Amino acid sequence: MAYCQWLYKRLKELAGKRLTESEMMDEAAMALWQGLAKGKLGVGLPSEVEWEKTARGIDGRIYPWDDNPDPEYANLTPLLAQRVYPLVDVF
Repeated sequence: MAYCQWLYKRLKELAGKRLTESEMMDEAAMALWQGLAKGKLGVGLPSEVEWEKTARGIDGRIYPWDDNPDPEYANLTPLLAQRVYPLVDVF
């Protein structure tokens, strides 16, 4: 979390410099730097829910590729790939 705070502070400093430069930039870049300069945009790590959605996708699959373990996509031994494990809801 300390890294995110440092990065946010650094980007906010850079935003002020970028906005005062006479270099032309497109609307998206301008909006990004203005948002950082005004403190409307932040930097942070994804929440647990965001990580989970990214890994499972919007269709709720077990593995990022589908619902079946596949040694082609993960570092699984042949015996491990054949086992079925219960899903864990809470750690």
